[in-house]
Amino acid sequence: KRIAWAGQITESAHGMLRFGGAVNGLREAGLAFEPDMILELPEGSPSDAVARLLARPDRPTAVLALWQRRSVEAVAAVRELGLVPGKDVEVVGWCSAEEYAGGYAADFPEGAVPPTVTWSMATLARTAVARLAERRERPELPPMRIHIETRLTVK
Repeated sequence: KRIAWAGQITESAHGMLRFGGAVNGLREAGLAFEPDMILELPEGSPSDAVARLLARPDRPTAVLALWQRRSVEAVAAVRELGLVPGKDVEVVGWCSAEEYAGGYAADFPEGAVPPTVTWSMATLARTAVARLAERRERPELPPMRIHIETRLTVK
């Protein structure tokens, strides 16, 4: 019930969209992020903020960790506190299906790969090229945002 966010929000359109989707999904379930459970962390910067959050007596029961680095940090923080990922604290990560298949699991010791939101980079690329070709033929077409299907991958 106490869910934390760890990752980008305002730094990128991708972070903002994923955070917005998480807020909406929680709202549909009758839940919300508590303000002190939102950790806006710039991409690429190491952080022990998740570990500090998990060490609190009112720690979250789940962490939505945007991108691979945050997922790895969150699972490591859960383990370092003597907790069990997926039992004491659920972690959910994000990465492309190609990265997931190509070694993402190796970043998690003892097979503790968290459930992960995945999408196909190949589908994204094919869709982008098709849209560019369409705009080349018909330049008057308006810009548009296309969402690529995501899946929750559970190992």
